[in-house]
Parts: sequence; C-alpha cells; structure tokens
Amino acid sequence: MKKICIVGAGRVGETTAQILAEEELCREIALFDVREDVPQGVALDIDQTAPFFEFDCAISGSNDPQILRDSELVAVTAGLPVPVAFRAAVDPAAPDGAAITNTAAIRDGLGRLYDRTAVAKASIPPTIVYTYPADDQIGVPITAPLVITFSEPIDVASWVLAITPDPGLEPSVWSPDLTAVTVHHLPFAYDQRYTVTVAAADLDGRALVPGFVPNPWSFTTETRPLYRTYLPLVLK
Repeated sequence: MKKICIVGAGRVGETTAQILAEEELCREIALFDVREDVPQGVALDIDQTAPFFEFDCAISGSNDPQILRDSELVAVTAGLPVPVAFRAAVDPAAPDGAAITNTAAIRDGLGRLYDRTAVAKASIPPTIVYTYPADDQIGVPITAPLVITFSEPIDVASWVLAITPDPGLEPSVWSPDLTAVTVHHLPFAYDQRYTVTVAAADLDGRALVPGFVPNPWSFTTETRPLYRTYLPLVLK
C-alpha cells in the first residue's frame, strides 16, 4: 500500500502510526490533527524510532486537510475534544464586586502543560452579622426593640420579618446605609419564647443566605416582676 492517513494524532493515532511503521504496511504514513503542531511532533517522534525498529517508510504530520490527498486508506482515530472545566474560586473574605483571578497548569493528552487563567467577580450574597436579642438569649425586656445588622445594604422593599407569636409590629427604622434595622413592637409577653425569621435581598437582588448568625433565631423574655405591698403595722 502506498499511503495511509491517520486522522487524529492522540494516543490511539500515535500508536496506530507506530505499528503501521514497524510492520511496514505502507510506504508513507500521514498524520492529520486540528491541534497546532501536534501531528508534526508525533510524526517526528515515530520517525526517530526508525533506526531501532528498522523500518523505512516516510512519516509526516500536518494541520492541513490536504495531507489526506492520495491516501489509499484513512483511519479515523480522532474523538471529540474533552472540555476542561476551570473556574476562579472566590475567596469568601473578598469584598463584594472584587475581581478574582486564578491561574492553573493543565496537562493535555500529550502530557504538555498549559497555563489557563479564569477571572470571576466576587458576588457575595448578604448575611445577618448581628442580632439583638441574640439567639437563645433569656431575660429580654418586654419593650426592647429588635436590632438586626446585615453584611451589606439591603433593599428595603424586599425586607420581610416575622415574629412568632406575633406581638404586633410598629414601623421599623433603617440606618442611613441600609445595613441595620431597628424593629419596634408592642410589648412582648412575659416569660415567652419568640422566634424571629427574616427574608431580604441586597441592592443587586441577591437573596439573604445563612451566615454565622442564625436565621431564624429565638429568645425568651423576662419573667413577670413580683410586686410587694407593705401595710403599716398598727399596734393597740
């Protein structure tokens, strides 16, 4: 046979070309691959084994499909390229909106290393960073307002708070930077456990997510105070 062309210069294509050369089944072996310089490198590697295996056939490689011309046999060993998923990992400590760049070395099917860089923008959803009363706090005054602080400004229109049992809520007061809110209410009941749940989103529409401060959280109010009445002692 005069000429055999192998499409795909990966491991299978390289092995096929090597065996064809050693068996001298043709006078010319051509390797075609879309990856730049890959078929040329494989052809050179095989050609350099000729003195050891004592074969005498021409071996060439190209990225040009014209190399298939005049082939008496075409062996297709190419497969679909395998995508490599690589993304930048965002440091939780990075400020919201910061650009994060990660670079990694990726080894291809021929064992060669390539540097790949991924860039991501830190997009950190809001969390609750402080509450008063704190979770499981006891002895909370029945008139004490609730104070909630967030990790970033909150869209007030998205803000929803629920207290169970409901004491009756009054208008809330937000800090100028929209990161904290004070919730006023009618007096709590004495010696009562309350649970608070908050839902909200930041100014970019990212929903509130759990943080190191619990949400929901619970607290217990103070015990009803004891009043003592002293009567004057009248001696006769």
